[in-house]
Amino acid sequence: MTNEERKFIDFWEARRHKKKTLRDYLSGVTIGILIGIGIIISIASGWYQRANMVAGSSLSPAILFFCVAAISVFLGFFHYQYTWDNNEKRYLQIMNKEKKKADSEIHQNQLS
Repeated sequence: MTNEERKFIDFWEARRHKKKTLRDYLSGVTIGILIGIGIIISIASGWYQRANMVAGSSLSPAILFFCVAAISVFLGFFHYQYTWDNNEKRYLQIMNKEKKKADSEIHQNQLS
């Protein structure tokens, strides 16, 4: 096992059974906020005239704010869950690799 894998195992064993909090889920909200800012800049810049006409006639600032907030929260939740699942997958792969290594050593010792 490499030093990096050992550090990850120590980190993830301490972290994996902790209760997930709202703060953890909202850690990825910045990605959604950046996308929302991009949408607002796109509308404000006026680069697509037809979209500006539609937005100006039927888009409420409150609805736009709600949509940006919803996108941000969804992406925050999705990012956290994705990261959690990848860390768990990596942890299980390393543990399985170590188990196979230990089993092969036991088998080699039995043959000797």
